[in-house]
Amino acid sequence: MPSLVNDLTHFCPVPSSERSRDAEVVPWTKDLHLLRIWGRFPPGWAGLLSLGLSHAQLAIVRGYARKVPEGHWLAEFQLRPLPGAPDPQAVDYVELALTGPIHAEREPIVLESYFVDRAPDHGGALFLEVRGEDRMGFLGSLLDGLAGASLFPEEMRIETRGNVAFDRFQLRGLGGRLPSEDARRALDSFLESLTPRVRAAPVAARPASSAARPSSYAPTV
Repeated sequence: MPSLVNDLTHFCPVPSSERSRDAEVVPWTKDLHLLRIWGRFPPGWAGLLSLGLSHAQLAIVRGYARKVPEGHWLAEFQLRPLPGAPDPQAVDYVELALTGPIHAEREPIVLESYFVDRAPDHGGALFLEVRGEDRMGFLGSLLDGLAGASLFPEEMRIETRGNVAFDRFQLRGLGGRLPSEDARRALDSFLESLTPRVRAAPVAARPASSAARPSSYAPTV
């Protein structure tokens, strides 16, 4: 499988005001397609897109998304079409990111573990790392729950290892605000509801640089 490189500088030109958002999908390997999507999107777009992809039976295997200056997003996802999926080339990904699927509901998910801490290198955003049994709708349901706590990713790294989802996020409030204590409590309550027999890993149990350490997944160009 081709490796992904940690560089988005040649991902695509920053969209102009006339062409504010767009997407493209290309074959990646025998079983995977690479989706690139960029431009201005409202808060919650990643959750809508993820729910739409799962509804269309297009599984996200890996992904990376980052908010860049001027409020634009650069993102890419490796997709695996499952039985019953449409031709990946025929899907309107921008529309999914704006409206999501019709009548889609959050799927029940269970986390094996999670970790939350402030990320000084990201200006005080919340760093969230989760592990859980992978299933269709895992990412979309997780992002939908985070939105319910008024938290939205400004950067996210998504990876599937076997049947385990391993995802990392830098979270902020609406408008890029730092998460409030109320949002932090809502986040803790939401995560605890997904891990009835698991507690968050204590900060002392993890390396001090956890929030800054890069993921083993790096995005492509």
